[in-house]
Parts: sequence; structure tokens; C-alpha cells
Amino acid sequence: KTRFENSGTLKKTSGTASADIATSLDNDGSVEVSTDSTGSTGTLKGTLKLLGGTNDADSSHTSAGGFSAAADTKLEFGGNHRLSGLGSSVTGPGTVEFSSGTTNVGVDSYSADGTTTISGGNITFSVPVSTQTLNVSGGATFNSASTANTLNLSSGGTLGGSGNVTVPAGGNATWSGGTMTGAGRTLISPEATLTISGTSLKPLRNNRVLENAGDVIMTDLGPIATGEGSVIKNSGTFDIRGD
Repeated sequence: KTRFENSGTLKKTSGTASADIATSLDNDGSVEVSTDSTGSTGTLKGTLKLLGGTNDADSSHTSAGGFSAAADTKLEFGGNHRLSGLGSSVTGPGTVEFSSGTTNVGVDSYSADGTTTISGGNITFSVPVSTQTLNVSGGATFNSASTANTLNLSSGGTLGGSGNVTVPAGGNATWSGGTMTGAGRTLISPEATLTISGTSLKPLRNNRVLENAGDVIMTDLGPIATGEGSVIKNSGTFDIRGD
């Protein structure tokens, strides 16, 4: 199968639009997204899309290198990727997005100082994830303890897996749609806040525990549908602000 084999450094360093690689990519070196563009902070200044997955002709192939996104840039994974191997990593203060396909993330280190977005597909993390902002509107399975200072679960999203996902003190979470499932816990720490909004059904199922030690604010009475051994555990404040 046609593919891009990288054992050196693959970079996107200029241009504010998207550069797309549609063939499969085996990265055993480094993939870096940076920018030489100026402008206001927070404005996206360049995107690299890896849309062909890892080599699907051979399931033993993995991308064992490093991936990084600089501030105000985005690195997007589409297709079926396998990210693992000694020394492998996903880092940087930019945005890392998983937009489609079935991807297994087993890198040595996943420490993204910026944003991780799961907007489509089914993404499984078998390693601890640390990210500033976690946006979930696709399938996200966390099988190791993970942390996000800001967590947003919205319509079409599934937050699942056997690992706990923690919003630490000072953090914020929103649940406007989507499902929480699996044997792990969604932990709202003391001095953290979860806002539950919107009128859509929000399933909590399959032994999932929503555990609040901070503040939960429920602004709309879109139902939380519990079942299959799921638990809401509150030791903080659970404020229902609606009828």
C-alpha cells in the first residue's frame, strides 16, 4: 500500500491554511506543526491533517515517533492510526484533533498543554492523558487515569472507558449532550465546577460513576438517564436551577 514513511522530521512551518496528507503515515521520527505567522493569540495559524491513518495493510505497523503542535496550530488525525512505541509522544500547546476512524493511542507520553478534541470516530487511549482542554463530540475511551482542566462533553460524544477522568481544582466542565459510560469515574474535584445544560437526554450508564466533590450546576432539566449500575455520587454541592 502507498504510504509516507517518516524517520526524520516532517514539519509544517508556514501558511495559515491546512496542509493535508491523504496517504497513510508511519512516523518513527517527528511530526511538528509550527507557524511563522503573526496575529492575535488564539487565532488558528496553520493546520496539518494526517488523513490516511497508519498503514492499514499491516496491523503491526505503528507510528512510534513524536507528534507536536505549537501554540495556535492544529494537528489532526483522520483515519485509523496506531500511535505507540518506545519514546513516542503527543505534546505541545496547540490543538490535537481526532476527527474520524478508529485510533489507538498508546504513546509513552500524552501531555498536551493545549486542546485535545475528539470530534469523530472511536479513539481509545490506553495511556494517561494530560491536556488543558478536552472536547468530546465523538467516541473517546480512556483506559488510564486522565486529567483535563477544562472538559466539554457535547451532543454525539461518548466519554467512556475504565480509567478515571478528573477535572482538578480550579477546573471547569460542561455536559450539554452525549453519554458517559464504562467502569471509570468522571471526577469533579473540590473547587472545580460541572455545568449541566441543554434539554437533550444525557445517558449515564454501564457502571459509570459521576462523582462530584466540587460544584454541579444544572441549568436545564434535560434528563440524565441512569442505568446499568451507574451512580451519581455527591459530596459537594449539586445545584438544580430549573423546573
